[in-house]
Amino acid sequence: QCQLFMRYYTQVERIPAADIHVLQAQADALLLSCFGALPTGNIIDLAKGARVTTSSSKHDEGRKMIAVMSKQRELLGGGVYSHTLIADLDEFVMADPARYASLHEYLRINPLRRTAAPANAFEVQVVEAEEGPLDWTAVPLLRGQRKHMVPVCGLRKALLSRVPTRFTFSTHNMRAPLFFACAPDKWGSTANCIDDALWNVHTKCADLALPIKSAS
Repeated sequence: QCQLFMRYYTQVERIPAADIHVLQAQADALLLSCFGALPTGNIIDLAKGARVTTSSSKHDEGRKMIAVMSKQRELLGGGVYSHTLIADLDEFVMADPARYASLHEYLRINPLRRTAAPANAFEVQVVEAEEGPLDWTAVPLLRGQRKHMVPVCGLRKALLSRVPTRFTFSTHNMRAPLFFACAPDKWGSTANCIDDALWNVHTKCADLALPIKSAS
């Protein structure tokens, strides 16, 4: 998935590798090899300096979000970047191709939008009885291999931002500006963060054999 992530964001969305920053929960030789095109300083190992006492504490969501928000403030405050895109390794964020050629064009045409969350957020599914293991090298990836996606409100995250954000529940909810991915029109949530011109396609469940292979 790492190779797919890099191929999509650098070749399809035309984001220079030097502009991609990676926060990893713990050092992984395969990931380091995949991210070899990135400057050394662009890879942050969250496990460094952490007190790990149990296997469950290897992934500390609070520690990760502090690092994400700190890196976002650093990038937006340095005078180089006008916006940030926060995405997990299995998330592919895109602008509606019928309206925009790329995320860059979306941002250029919508300069007043401070934060944006994709209204179209889907989890790719595998029908095990009919669909075999995913060929992750295929281009395009899903054509002829997967037919079904399901909408997931939790994936309507405010991924694009021109201002520093304060997340509360991973990147699903924000305190500033106030936004709840699954309730964008309730409790004072900033409903206008949602934009139907943006998509987030999640591939975590596209191949159920993948986590089994990774764990073996």
